[in-house]
Amino acid sequence: CRGCPAVQSCGRANESVRMLTQMEALTLTLAIELPVLAVCARLARWPLRRVLVVGALASCLTHPLAWWAALSMPGTVPVSEFETGILAIEVLVTLVEAFLFALLLRVGWVRALGASVLAVGASALAGWWL
Repeated sequence: CRGCPAVQSCGRANESVRMLTQMEALTLTLAIELPVLAVCARLARWPLRRVLVVGALASCLTHPLAWWAALSMPGTVPVSEFETGILAIEVLVTLVEAFLFALLLRVGWVRALGASVLAVGASALAGWWL
């Protein structure tokens, strides 16, 4: 949760926790999602270079919007509502990235959604763990 821009809102931060900057969080996102997408590409026999480029593009488009949405959440919401809001943001990111994968990789919606769920899910879990 420390990597989350709205960590102060959920009441989990203390003075000893350093939040990630948006650039650090994006770098971490790419470091997690691109290898997951590389595995998906290999298993599905998609062109690796194209998958990595589209994956990086999708993350670079959705990450700033997700960051802004998390920062826009009120600082007074209870933890359960904060977590629900973060989950909703991650679901929207997953859907947008799946759409981009389907469109730009020219793969079926189900496969694009599967790759997106794996990549975004891995990234979200790592962010939650941090």
